[in-house]
Amino acid sequence: MSKDKTPKVLLTLEDGRYIAAKRFRWVANDEMNGVAAQCDDGSYEFFVEKSHPTNMEVYDINVSNKAPYAEKKEAVQVATGWEFDEEFPWLETNENGDAIPETATLERITNWLNAEANSDALEHWGGRTTSQYAPGFALMWSLTDEERKALGMDEADLGGPASTVPCVRTNASLLELNRIISQKRMPYIFVDDEGPEEG
Repeated sequence: MSKDKTPKVLLTLEDGRYIAAKRFRWVANDEMNGVAAQCDDGSYEFFVEKSHPTNMEVYDINVSNKAPYAEKKEAVQVATGWEFDEEFPWLETNENGDAIPETATLERITNWLNAEANSDALEHWGGRTTSQYAPGFALMWSLTDEERKALGMDEADLGGPASTVPCVRTNASLLELNRIISQKRMPYIFVDDEGPEEG
């Protein structure tokens, strides 16, 4: 166990390049799903997301529940990239694709923001935060752009033709990775390059 007694998530390099939890187990119930990654003291760090997120959570829409309609619509546009009235699910449109005014209400947009997201919206929910590769993203997001560049760290996809498996790839050695983790006092430690183990 590390000297500072802070549990450190055990990490490995899959195929010598892709950052993953060394030992993990799947966590799934009605409230959350994801993985529990083992730490160097035998405890577990959870990388999970809600099982039933709202539209606001899935699209990472940052707006106050008390905001007026225009502010909420702008926040949705920024988060989703939607531009046309027919793209906004709470709006009904006419034959020209323009919003029917009585559907552009604060009540309707608020209800949509707080409603449980549908299966289409959930397609990529938790892709970077709920798998054995989630610790790699947590680590990468904790580094500066310069540090990522120095470690040859970027996002990759281990999925096949019909699937997406986001992960973090690095060109750095275990020694280099552990050196920067130690310098920054981050709660991770690379133990080998033999890949993850489920169980």
